[in-house]
Amino acid sequence: MLGYRLFGACFVTVALLVVSISTAAAYTVQSGDTLWGISKRSGVPVTKIAGDNHIANPDRIYAGQQLTVQGDPPGPVPIVDTGQSGAAAGAATYVVKRGDSLWKIARQTAVSIDQIVSLNNISASAVLHVGQRLVLAPPPPPAPQVVHGEAARQLLVAAAREFKVDVAFVLAVALWESGYNQGVVSSTGAIGLMQIEPATGAWAGPALLGTAVDLTDARSNARLGSALLAHYLQGFNNAPKLILSSYYQGATATQKKGVLPESQRYVDGVWSLRNRLAAGG
Repeated sequence: MLGYRLFGACFVTVALLVVSISTAAAYTVQSGDTLWGISKRSGVPVTKIAGDNHIANPDRIYAGQQLTVQGDPPGPVPIVDTGQSGAAAGAATYVVKRGDSLWKIARQTAVSIDQIVSLNNISASAVLHVGQRLVLAPPPPPAPQVVHGEAARQLLVAAAREFKVDVAFVLAVALWESGYNQGVVSSTGAIGLMQIEPATGAWAGPALLGTAVDLTDARSNARLGSALLAHYLQGFNNAPKLILSSYYQGATATQKKGVLPESQRYVDGVWSLRNRLAAGG
């Protein structure tokens, strides 16, 4: 376990003032606040808060500073038919009107008679009644629950322990990357708690877990991210910053060139955060 083999870390205690933060609001930094604490409470990644507020060093914020804490906008709300009479294709339901037949409704709505019969548990010869509501499409599957906050943290802790990686290390990566929010998708397409790129998931799932992985599933995302850190742990002889560099820029680049300049802020920031979390921050 990384925590069993990494020593000499500089632990910093940090007081976090518990406040409520909107995911789309101005926020005034309080005494004792850290960017990581704000990220954890708001579910907005550290990198996004820092970028939105032009903060070069995430370790340096000050009481009274005004921050924009802007989460991702919610996805589109599905629109369903309200049951009004009509013949628009794709409507979820249809209200029978005078002169209608199954054949006529199927033609108007582009839904087969077989599907209408099956969804409404009627026969093809059934007599329709004016005002009768017919279902034209099965209900959509429920939207996947976005796991965040303490529920996400528990999944991360379990995954870290499963793959024998220091819990604070896994939590620091997830907190920096996503703010413990499975719903985060980066501009490059990285997904979920551990912000795993689909291409990485495609090889790492079969290679490290023995199966393809659904990165949109919070538990699978946490497990694969932890497995990746464990994999790099073996390859870089317990050197934490090289492990982080591999996670961020890739193992091949790290082996050839070490920590690239553009990766330095990420590596130092996550490692500092790991030390804070390990110290109880």
